[in-house]
Amino acid sequence: MNFSDKQCIGEGGFGQVYRGWAFDGEDCVPVAIKKLNPKGFQGYPEWLTEVVLLSRLCHPNIVKLVGHCSEEQEYYLVYEYMSKGSLDNYLFCRDNELLGWDRRINIALGVACALAFLHSQDPPVIYRDIKSSNVLLNSEFDAKTF
Repeated sequence: MNFSDKQCIGEGGFGQVYRGWAFDGEDCVPVAIKKLNPKGFQGYPEWLTEVVLLSRLCHPNIVKLVGHCSEEQEYYLVYEYMSKGSLDNYLFCRDNELLGWDRRINIALGVACALAFLHSQDPPVIYRDIKSSNVLLNSEFDAKTF
């Protein structure tokens, strides 16, 4: 699969993340597609762990895994699209609108709820990579993490 650099919305240890489209019944909805970098630090075991883990987790403050795909040594994860991007865009960039205190507290509570949910699982899920770039915001500035 080929992805346009214009649609790249982020990059992490797993690889690049692209904005794409998927069909939901008759509607076409935006999605975020993580493409595993075969030369990156993470590989197939981490991809499979994310598929298995996120497939069984459902919480309003956890990003939904919409689907996954593996094709000829290429691995993809498809997530719900978070239109406001990551929290660090709002904390460290002057171009974006400022976050008021009410919104900041709501985001912090959303992250806390996600962590409490993960820790309440049996066995508990210990999320060791909580940082502003891993906190995503939807159109209402609700926080979701993964």
